[in-house]
Amino acid sequence: MPKSKNVKRTGRTQFAPLVPSAFAATTLELKRSVQRGTPGTGIAAMRKLLDEQPDAVLPREMWSLYRTAAQHAGDVRAVAEALEALTEDGTKATADEMAELAQAYFTVGRMASALATLRELKDRFPEHPDSADSDEIFTAGEASMRERYASLSLDPDKSVGVFALADKVQLALERSQFERVETLAEAVHAVEPDFPPVLNNVSLARFMQGDTDGALATNDRVLARFPENTHALSNRVRFLLSRGERDEARLVGERLRPLTVLKDQAEKRLEAFALLGDDAAVCGLFDEDYGLPDLNEPFDDEVAASLNANQLFAYHLAAVSLARTGRGKEADRLWDYVLTANIAPFTQWAEENREQREKPIGERYSPFPFPMPYWFPFSFLKSVQSASRKTKNPDDFKRVITESLPTLTPVLSALLERGDEQAVLFALQIGVSFSERPEIAAILESFALGNNQPDRLRLKAAQELVDVGVWEPGYKTVWRDGEPTELLLSSLEITTEPAGKLPRAVTELMGKANDAHAKGEHAEAERIMLEARQLEPFSPEIANNLAAMIMVQEGREDEAEAMIRSIHELFPEYVFGILNHTRLAIRDGDYDTARESLDGLMMLRKMHLSEYTQMCRAQVDLALAQDNKDAAKSWLDMWQQVDPSDEQIFPYLMRLTTPEELMERFAALKKPGRRR
Repeated sequence: MPKSKNVKRTGRTQFAPLVPSAFAATTLELKRSVQRGTPGTGIAAMRKLLDEQPDAVLPREMWSLYRTAAQHAGDVRAVAEALEALTEDGTKATADEMAELAQAYFTVGRMASALATLRELKDRFPEHPDSADSDEIFTAGEASMRERYASLSLDPDKSVGVFALADKVQLALERSQFERVETLAEAVHAVEPDFPPVLNNVSLARFMQGDTDGALATNDRVLARFPENTHALSNRVRFLLSRGERDEARLVGERLRPLTVLKDQAEKRLEAFALLGDDAAVCGLFDEDYGLPDLNEPFDDEVAASLNANQLFAYHLAAVSLARTGRGKEADRLWDYVLTANIAPFTQWAEENREQREKPIGERYSPFPFPMPYWFPFSFLKSVQSASRKTKNPDDFKRVITESLPTLTPVLSALLERGDEQAVLFALQIGVSFSERPEIAAILESFALGNNQPDRLRLKAAQELVDVGVWEPGYKTVWRDGEPTELLLSSLEITTEPAGKLPRAVTELMGKANDAHAKGEHAEAERIMLEARQLEPFSPEIANNLAAMIMVQEGREDEAEAMIRSIHELFPEYVFGILNHTRLAIRDGDYDTARESLDGLMMLRKMHLSEYTQMCRAQVDLALAQDNKDAAKSWLDMWQQVDPSDEQIFPYLMRLTTPEELMERFAALKKPGRRR
């Protein structure tokens, strides 16, 4: 075996050989992702490989492919990661690679690393165009670092070296190399024990590993010496919200609000208020720091080209808050700057938000400031993903999630209100799965009655609340297509079990009567049914069957109708009596009475299959009488799903569907089951 003890990298220590199959698959995906115009999938494949095999030795070819994919995706951080590997061996690094790495560092706000790379470029390639003006850049950059260092009451002579180490800590954090964060931080502490940028990143690393207590302890250390440190205060808001300490987080936000911040730190203050859901504060503070867009002024390409990653984050957060407060045109202008700058991940976030704004209001997801991974510790997401891959049994997976509820519950409300599509669907799944818990039900209730996210998701939450008994069946005012709408919610279980038993002698007589009725022998059927009524004079079922047999006999319609009204009066909760009374109301044009009767039935918790199908029929009849074919088709579909063999369906199908639709319906028949 070849020796590997001398194989070392500053970014990723490499000792283990790469698994060939993983190398081949990732290399192929990097190539194909660029060819098909989806470089993000290649970047994701590379990230997965680096996470799963952190000690693997990657060939230069793979890093070059990674760089190309990152360039196409506008992912400057990934570009920097690839270029770090490509330029690590100084004998192989090209001038263009070093120049691009310096620019990438500048773009993501890594001043010290950018200056160090630029200095090396000038030393090795003095004729390169980027070397020409480097002296001015060195002077301005180092002066800026000394000034920032002095503002912390620290020795400015240490500034360049400490900032260079701090950049490495930041890069390790961005790549989820948490052990490396701690190791590099120790090197910084040896020179400057209380350097805020490094301590802030250490606190974030601990939070992302699920150690919120450790994160807050490190955060305390920063704020004890630097009580107005913007990053520390913003991080504290995030940590407190993750523990459900919302009031305390708001108080920290109030400490942040009046501070004067540098422009390249403004995004951290906006981040805190975005986490708090305070859109007015985000808009106001962005106006102070950058100025809200003037729609009367033309788009400025030079401004877009000058924005670094931190500033683009601020632009995105402000755009989200503007969109959430009805200022869509201003939001679009800020997102235009983000899209023009084309720096990941902000480009993707802007695109996803803009795509949603183009959808009908009832179908769109609400503007989101952060994707799902931002809301949770990295360790939690890894454990959930691992459990979902290993566990096929839903009960086992629910058990894993149950153990994580202390982490989940505090942020569920924020996810449902302000999360991206993935976060909203995940939060709703958790909410529905644990809706029997009062604290989760309260979050679902707030979501169901709000106007965030697509209508169908809020309706799902509302239905769950009815199903578990938090809400009684009935009308609720919910948002539909952007307007408050009265919606009838029910939780109806369909059963095939008989509601009650009649004596055997009675059921035998009723069977004979119904057989005669089916043969058209209505008078004989009536005679037999009267015998049954003598045995059970107070049975609404017998009375209802008797009315049906009289109704079809010539000249006795009024008598049958009187019986129907009498049955409804004597037995007001008898379902078939209600339905027969409803049909009379539809016939007479009394649609309000018919609707009231049917709504009452929808509030039942259980209904026999035969009752449900006849209710569907009555719903179809009422919808057709009111010329509402969409509603009629919807009820016909529900009827067909629970009892596709019901012969009464066919005339309605012929009336409401085209031949093509009719064939599709018969092809998609489902077995009877529980319906809502």
